[in-house]
Amino acid sequence: MLGAITSKCRRQAPDAVNGGGCAAQAVGGRDAACRSFGALTMKILATLLPRDWPGLEWRIFRPAIKCGQQSLEVFCTGMFLSFAAHFVLVEISGAIWMQIVVSIVGILMMTALAYCRSWSKNADKAPTKIKPIVAAAG
Repeated sequence: MLGAITSKCRRQAPDAVNGGGCAAQAVGGRDAACRSFGALTMKILATLLPRDWPGLEWRIFRPAIKCGQQSLEVFCTGMFLSFAAHFVLVEISGAIWMQIVVSIVGILMMTALAYCRSWSKNADKAPTKIKPIVAAAG
């Protein structure tokens, strides 16, 4: 989530020097620096927090932990959702409120997928108990 927030830090302002192009494209490395900052922040947090930190049991962190446990499925879905979000922002509205709505909906969809996938994996592993049929002696 922090990566999604920091990747939005570049500003799409018209640049008169480049014939109305994007000012962030003229600067060049700003977007990459924002992404690197987000990745570096996550790496530092992952390194500094011990595995048995009691805060990881807080209810607020459960969705993030569940997404981490199902990281492949969440990543692949996130790739698809990023294209869908880009389409929505380009075709409908690129306003900041729309970016926030699209981001929240995407996070909720990926979290729901992680919970559904986790439930599905647990349901597949659960052994079914078969009771033997005893014939009545007659």
